[in-house]
Amino acid sequence: MQRSSAPSSQSGAESPPALDGEISDVLHSARVALVGAIANSITHELMQPLSAIKLDAFSCLQWNTGAQPDPAEARSALARITGEIDRVVAIFETIRLLLVSQPEVRTQLSLRDSLRQAILLLRQAVCAKRVDLRVTMAEDLPDIIADAPQMIQLMLGLLASALDSVGRSDEALKWITVDGRIEGDCVVMLIAQSASHYPDAPRNTISDTRYEPDAISRLVAEHHGGSLLFGGSEDAAMVLRLPVAPPRTRLPARSEALASQPGSVNSSSAIAPTKMVSDQ
Repeated sequence: MQRSSAPSSQSGAESPPALDGEISDVLHSARVALVGAIANSITHELMQPLSAIKLDAFSCLQWNTGAQPDPAEARSALARITGEIDRVVAIFETIRLLLVSQPEVRTQLSLRDSLRQAILLLRQAVCAKRVDLRVTMAEDLPDIIADAPQMIQLMLGLLASALDSVGRSDEALKWITVDGRIEGDCVVMLIAQSASHYPDAPRNTISDTRYEPDAISRLVAEHHGGSLLFGGSEDAAMVLRLPVAPPRTRLPARSEALASQPGSVNSSSAIAPTKMVSDQ
């Protein structure tokens, strides 16, 4: 049986405050569970820069205090340390957004940024499953009006579902593509994969929680006036649609100040196919 979703009857309309509060509580609990489910990937992403900082700090001491000091090499090591610190800060800031319980705040934001933050946390999981992840986002992709933690949660949920599906495949070449485009008054994201187990095989083994990831992802999309289809397109396993921000909207953008990471989504420009190869 094909699974699909469409905007709820309240999509595009304001929900009663009490209902919004209940939905926010459910989504926060699901975010906490999701962070726990990907804890191994997050730990790996933190250990890499921390180990590099330790190595560069030791090298800097050697170049400054050795028999033949090399100030240029010491400065280079300090520059690398600064970059790795930025990477650690970005990861912690994203985790903080996901874990902290706070009132829902909808701001004007880029879906590209939300995807980049999700990839930042899942890079190790992508590599461990030996999946080639390619991301292409339209240069003129408009902003949306959304709650930043919930959008990161949505991107994490979609990528986790795709990873769960291709990860159980025996195919030598595994890949996931994410394509962002504008269609009418909606931002559309299509996620395709090399091995699709929709709709019969058991799914979501990445998360052993009482919160079913696909249902949570659909809830986030519909809560923001959009829709999420599973297996509803010949070109993609998942199709996400979210309404664009009104032309004259002047909501403040949430400041994330996240540094771009190698292999992640660059939110400052059009994204030529971004490749994450896990053969290293």
